[in-house]
Amino acid sequence: MTKIIQPAQVFNERIIEIESALSSIKLIIDKKGKEGTYSDNFINILYSNVVLMLYNIIESTANNSAEYLYASICKDKLTAKKLNPPVRQVWLESRIEEAYQKNSTFYTYKNTTSEIVSEVIEEKHIDMKNAKVRAGNVDSEYFRDFCKKHGIRFDTSVSKGGLALDDIKSARNSLAHGEVSFTEWGRQKTIDDLNEYKIQVFKYLGSFLESIQLFVEGRVYANL
Repeated sequence: MTKIIQPAQVFNERIIEIESALSSIKLIIDKKGKEGTYSDNFINILYSNVVLMLYNIIESTANNSAEYLYASICKDKLTAKKLNPPVRQVWLESRIEEAYQKNSTFYTYKNTTSEIVSEVIEEKHIDMKNAKVRAGNVDSEYFRDFCKKHGIRFDTSVSKGGLALDDIKSARNSLAHGEVSFTEWGRQKTIDDLNEYKIQVFKYLGSFLESIQLFVEGRVYANL
């Protein structure tokens, strides 16, 4: 059996990476102006790299949390009837989406529908492996929608409603699509700005992970 990865474990590992990067940049800034130190442009590039690291922890938390939730549900060996209504709807939509591929035909739809009906009537254990999370462009809206869709209690007002996540997603897209250079983006920020981003992101994601953990440990996904 595949080991279920705890999203909090990966989250804490990424925190260490980001803290290390910010500490190293602080050391460089403190030595600025001394012989053999780095230029302003290099520091700005480092700032841009940090925002990419922050986006990395946001997206990895989204994906790992969904995988953790779905793996926990599968491990419980529940039937569709024993899923709570929101999660059952997620499962049903994921099964239906399997039929809506570019090469799908009438028979694909027909067979998928028959399989779904059979799984429900025969009370087979459901499989959430095809329930997908959004691959990219993860922001605060993603976490709000994910929790609402699954019936997970999550305080969406925490950490200023996740505004830092929205800023970071925007910055990541601008950098990734070449709309702005690493030097240009970094020039607009300070080390204090990055530290504030870090604080807000860690707080928001930490609260989300706590909500996921309570949902799984309490088996709230089950309609028992």
